[in-house]
Amino acid sequence: MSAHHPFVRLSTALLVFVLTISLFALRLPAHAAEPGAEIINFSGTVGNTTTRTLALTETGPTNMSLAVSGGTATDSITLTLLTAADVTLTAWSARSGETIWATADLPVGGKLRLTTLATSLDFTLQAYARGTVLAPTVAAASLAGVIIGTGDATGSSAVQLAVPTAGLYQLALGASSGAFQLIVDANYLRKTVVSGQVPTAEDSTYYFAAGNHTFTISASKTEQTAWSLGITQVGTIDSLPYTEVANVVGGAFTEEWIPIQVAAGIEVNLRVAVSGSPTDKLTVELYNGTTLASFAPALVAGQETIWGTSQLAAGVNHLHIVTQGTNSSPLSYSITLSAIGSPGVTLTGASQGASLVNSTARVNFPSNGLYRFTLAANAGRYQLRLGDNYLRRIVAGADSFTAFVPAGVQTLVVDQDSALGTTWSVVITAVEQTADALPFTRTGQTLTSTGGDFAEEWLPIALTTGGPVNIRLVATDGNEADALTFEIAQPGATASFTLSAIFQGESTWATTSLQAGTSLLRVTAASGNTRPMSYTLEIWPVQAVPVAFAGSAHNEGLDPTFTLSAPEDGIYTFTLNLANGAGQIVVDKTQTSVAGTAVLAAGTVLTQRVQLKAGLHTLTFERDVTQLVTDWAVTTGLVRATPPLSLTNGLSFVVPLGNVAELILTGTGFTSETTVTLLDANGTAVPITAVVLSTTQIRLNIPANTALGTYTLRLSNPAGELVEQVGAVTIIKNTLYLPLTVR
Repeated sequence: MSAHHPFVRLSTALLVFVLTISLFALRLPAHAAEPGAEIINFSGTVGNTTTRTLALTETGPTNMSLAVSGGTATDSITLTLLTAADVTLTAWSARSGETIWATADLPVGGKLRLTTLATSLDFTLQAYARGTVLAPTVAAASLAGVIIGTGDATGSSAVQLAVPTAGLYQLALGASSGAFQLIVDANYLRKTVVSGQVPTAEDSTYYFAAGNHTFTISASKTEQTAWSLGITQVGTIDSLPYTEVANVVGGAFTEEWIPIQVAAGIEVNLRVAVSGSPTDKLTVELYNGTTLASFAPALVAGQETIWGTSQLAAGVNHLHIVTQGTNSSPLSYSITLSAIGSPGVTLTGASQGASLVNSTARVNFPSNGLYRFTLAANAGRYQLRLGDNYLRRIVAGADSFTAFVPAGVQTLVVDQDSALGTTWSVVITAVEQTADALPFTRTGQTLTSTGGDFAEEWLPIALTTGGPVNIRLVATDGNEADALTFEIAQPGATASFTLSAIFQGESTWATTSLQAGTSLLRVTAASGNTRPMSYTLEIWPVQAVPVAFAGSAHNEGLDPTFTLSAPEDGIYTFTLNLANGAGQIVVDKTQTSVAGTAVLAAGTVLTQRVQLKAGLHTLTFERDVTQLVTDWAVTTGLVRATPPLSLTNGLSFVVPLGNVAELILTGTGFTSETTVTLLDANGTAVPITAVVLSTTQIRLNIPANTALGTYTLRLSNPAGELVEQVGAVTIIKNTLYLPLTVR
């Protein structure tokens, strides 16, 4: 057929047109597609003798998925991204049965090449322009893939997605088989997902800033993982309390990073609960931005629940959880961050004895006053500390008491016994009272020797008014030579009162004064004690007669001392009963001993009368130190009241010179110890004799040689009473007048 034939000319023209259009199309510049749009859908077969190359017509950030099938389980396809000059930019590998995702920035004029060493494998390659977290592709709102564990090499997939607006996004993490860790932007977020134990929606909600983020799926090395990821926007920013739960951490994935975004800095309590083997441990760190924050419970073991305090900074913070490489199995954890609470707060925890991890929490006490502490140790023991040396309380079992706490944020420490595992609870509630009242009673137990766990307790007592008090301290448990010491101090000051040794089995008394406000009571086990000791402490206000005291004194201990109040002047009885040992009672020992001159033996009962002025008096039981133990009891009573010392008003005696005068003085308050003195005008006492006839009469004898003049009568009692009557006695010259007779 001739080339000039019309059909030939038409065919040639069409061929030129098609070639022109094709060449024109090949010369068109690549362009960026709409977010999430599909830009490649390429499928087919590739073998070891064939190479499939795809010229790129789109550019820019892209997410690609490659699914491979056929061949054997060890066969794989390598996907390589090339420049226009055939320079390799990056490459990915997918095994038969896998669907992997990869992110890349497609270059202008670039190529994608698929190769394999297998005889024949089927593939499907899809690529999408970078989408958003809410619409990663135009076809679906979620992503999915399959990664086969490859022994030493951990399989992974990655996509880059845009977050349209900053806020909280809920991740729908799925693992129908295997396990993986979602990693966002390296260490912004690391979250472990295990088949059958996938995180709940509440434990998969995190804050993301607006902008582009890379989401990486890092799969288990040892098993096939089928994963899925969906994202939904649910809020704006994190709030407290904030809780993060991980079902499995450890093994293939030894660490997690959890972001926490808050609007303003705030002090927080952190509760870390770990489940798993008690011999396995993890560490918890808190970062404010990139700065490591202060947080005490760094190392937590399985079966432990530990508290700590720290600070969240405004903006991004991170929890970093790392399991130890020596762990035998994975652990699970729950971490809760809470704002500082007020009374009405409950803290619970558990510690393994060998961990030596203490719990710390901060509590805001809104006002000065008494607060009730309800404490429990279901096993083992611990010591609750408030402040450094303000309140220290050993707990072994159940305990409940009130303590005065000043207003403000206070630090509580649950100090764990170093040898005993403990499950504990602390409940703090407010009570109506603002100060302590007397009598004040506290008990304590298991105080160990100095150098061991918990050798001392500190107890605050807050009184509205100060004054004298009696202290009773009973020491129990321990061995015979074990002892306790007792001190009273004001906050921040040295001890103002000390009982140096209260031995095991003793029940001793002491007297002192407490000032208004807060005082600190300290009970300490002696350094040489061989067994734990317990005690009962009582603080009593001074009581008025009749009152009774009893105790047991050790020969190496202290003399019991107590103060009582005599309600009025009078005659009082003191009855000492000695059931064991020997000793005596001394009244007002620091002044003049008025009772107890005889030492009584065991089985003796002595009642002695003593005249006392109204007011406070100190009684001391002086034990016989040759007796190992003395058991004593003292009772007191008022026999009769003594009226005040007085003389009858207007008393005046006239005595002739040279005569012996016997006068009867009348008044009140006379005793056998009342002193009568006759004073001349110069204030000099003159010799007289006086005999007390009763409480209202005294017989006074004035010698015949008493000089002329007017005398003052003075009466006094040992207690300091004094009365005087000026001109009470006058000595006159006796004059004889004879009758005068006038004659």
